[in-house]
Amino acid sequence: MPRNAKACPECGSVELARIGAGTQRLEAELARRVPGPERIRLDADAGLAFPDFRSEERTFQLVTQLAGRSGRDAPGRVVVQTFQPDATPFAYAVRHDVEGYLAQELRRRAELSYPPFSHLVALVVSGPDAGDVMRALKELKSALETPAVGLLGPAPLLRLRGRYRARLLAKTDAPRALASRAAAVLARAAPAMRRDGLSAVVDVDPQSL
Repeated sequence: MPRNAKACPECGSVELARIGAGTQRLEAELARRVPGPERIRLDADAGLAFPDFRSEERTFQLVTQLAGRSGRDAPGRVVVQTFQPDATPFAYAVRHDVEGYLAQELRRRAELSYPPFSHLVALVVSGPDAGDVMRALKELKSALETPAVGLLGPAPLLRLRGRYRARLLAKTDAPRALASRAAAVLARAAPAMRRDGLSAVVDVDPQSL
């Protein structure tokens, strides 16, 4: 069925609902029609939705590794089902153009001042009240702002164990110095944070966002 269909092409019903991307159904159909070969199902599209600057790189790596595995012991073929066929990772992966992908990814990161052209420091505050969490991070942002530091946020994150969370992300050439400044600011704010049930984590060069 077309992604933006208004009615079912078979019965004409307008009572449509999305129940998933369809990869599980595709795997079942392949098992029924081509029962011999081994099948590995991975939802590559899901990775592109993560709010992380490494998302495209991880998707490209996943698809190219699968393609390499499929032809290692015998001729094979990788079929990618995606809502984003023009996405950069797929455009380069179908050509097996690793060098081309790396070159464009480095250009993109340079333009945005992401690693390896800067360091990241993630400052996450959590607590029982969303307003208190955002207020604490806004105060932290105000204390850390300098021309040499790029600050993104604060932005809310998914709740974890019933606690509201938000993150302030800093781009800097001196991550340890920035982390020390943040720790000093948080130490001064510790009494008020304890009163509001807030906790904070400072993560230098986080591996995932």
